[in-house]
Amino acid sequence: MRFMDMLYFSLRGVMRGRAKMTLSALAVAIGVSSVLLISSLGEAGRQAIVGQLEQIGISGLTLYADTPATSGTLTASDVSLVEKCVSEVVCAMPVNIEYGGYKLKNWQGSAVIWGVGNDLDQIMNLKVSYGRLPNSTEIEYGVRVAVIDDMLANKIYKRDNIVGKTIALSLGSCEEHFKIIGVVSSQKNGLSQLVGESIPEFVYVPYTVLSGMTGSDSIDQIAIRCMSGAQLDKTGQTITKVMNRRHRTQEGFAIENISGYRDKLNSIISLISLLISAIAAISLGVAGLGVMNSMLSSTSERRREIGVCMAIGAQRRDIAVCFLLEASIVCAIGGLFGVLSGTLLSVAVTEYLSIAPMIKIEHILISEMISTFFGLFFGVVPAIRASGLDPIFALKEE
Repeated sequence: MRFMDMLYFSLRGVMRGRAKMTLSALAVAIGVSSVLLISSLGEAGRQAIVGQLEQIGISGLTLYADTPATSGTLTASDVSLVEKCVSEVVCAMPVNIEYGGYKLKNWQGSAVIWGVGNDLDQIMNLKVSYGRLPNSTEIEYGVRVAVIDDMLANKIYKRDNIVGKTIALSLGSCEEHFKIIGVVSSQKNGLSQLVGESIPEFVYVPYTVLSGMTGSDSIDQIAIRCMSGAQLDKTGQTITKVMNRRHRTQEGFAIENISGYRDKLNSIISLISLLISAIAAISLGVAGLGVMNSMLSSTSERRREIGVCMAIGAQRRDIAVCFLLEASIVCAIGGLFGVLSGTLLSVAVTEYLSIAPMIKIEHILISEMISTFFGLFFGVVPAIRASGLDPIFALKEE
């Protein structure tokens, strides 16, 4: 038989058992739709979480004292040492973090006060909307200037640009007034979506001012940004060796690979998405069994037709190919409808969750290829059974 004759024979078989084949294709469509929906939502969720972590500014390395003996020994001079002695370091910044309160206009509330140094925009990915960040002179001399986020500005003044206003910051009984010199895009949007709305305001001031308010010259930690492509774990080990040698300790300091935590979280989310997609793919196997059952039933019903084809010259492999084509056509049609419905569902769900849809063309192609492969796989038994019929026996069947 020519290929076009075999294709015609297969299409005719599909059209003859429309009800059974439609149900079989529907089962395949549901399986493909489930796999595509879960994989798309998993990718969209992964991108959303990673994006929120990027917005918070989680990246790079953080150096801190790891033992009581070295607690309170980090100073600004250590920051310069890290920048000079470790070639992979692009920039480093002293960081102090205190939990206090704020008063702005007629509002007051709790605040996380960040004592920061130079390169704040590079270290913490801050994006300045209005004004500017503290400069080196203000940081060196402890000028009382502050940077707030646009969420706080909009909440109190109903506008983002409030450069020039005064904010009062308090730590215990100590209260200082700061001039607002900059407004940045809020980093709390990421935290709000991850942990809820009950988080304090973020205010950024020179670390020298915050040290004066706490009465300590030491810094809590050093935030470090490394070159793109640098091996952060190896760089972190080099930094700790430098600091331990400077302070004459064995293991007095430690490094946190913040970017590593993000990458691990990214890998875990991807693995969970893959596992759930694999579970959803089980429904494709069930659908394939349904296709095989329909094809076996079709073989019994079409014995006379198969016998006639063999009597006029069709070989056994031609009959086998016809049934394989028929099963593949059913699964391919089901796969197309599954891709369409899965794509529409993914867009609808991501729109409802207010996250960007992530429908990759490779997911669509792989889903369609898998459904077609399942047609070939589950069509093997019916094809063998049909091609193994005795033509004389088949022609005698009523």
